[in-house]
Amino acid sequence: MTLPSNYREVQFNNWREAVRDYKSWKRAARTNEYVADLLYKRNRKNFEKLSRNNRNFHKIFEDLSIGRIVIMFYGLALEGYLKSTLIKHNQIEVFEPNTQDKLNKKLTTHKLLDSFNKIIDRTLTNEESVLLGNLERAINSGKYFFEKTYNHEPYFTSLDNSVKQVKILIKEVKGLLG
Repeated sequence: MTLPSNYREVQFNNWREAVRDYKSWKRAARTNEYVADLLYKRNRKNFEKLSRNNRNFHKIFEDLSIGRIVIMFYGLALEGYLKSTLIKHNQIEVFEPNTQDKLNKKLTTHKLLDSFNKIIDRTLTNEESVLLGNLERAINSGKYFFEKTYNHEPYFTSLDNSVKQVKILIKEVKGLLG
């Protein structure tokens, strides 16, 4: 099969259209939320068993990386909904200045706290700020098998509470998307 002569142009235009559309970012966020829910629910019985048998199960769970990955996918979901909201409400330029082929650097970072503060008209609680920091850390470490720099702080003290908290934040941001 031979590709049409304008294949690259069509591909580029499709990409440009998709990244400008807040619904594309929302769909990507929904996919990450689905993956997080799937991993969390599928491993729920293991969480309960470990917690009954070992008071420090969250540390064991974290060491297995499953908890970190669950938190990472919820973080990616929240990030996608935040960026979708910023795009929908024209609070961020999608492309770098004077380009149509390079995403704005602010869309390629994982600064959840900054994004959250731009769209939510309230002060975050200390617990929410810590959660957002832990989500950022989990996202950034997700590209690697281990964190690039050792950090003795756990990603969560209770996976259940962290999941509950992040779902509340996701619901709040989704409310702005309609």
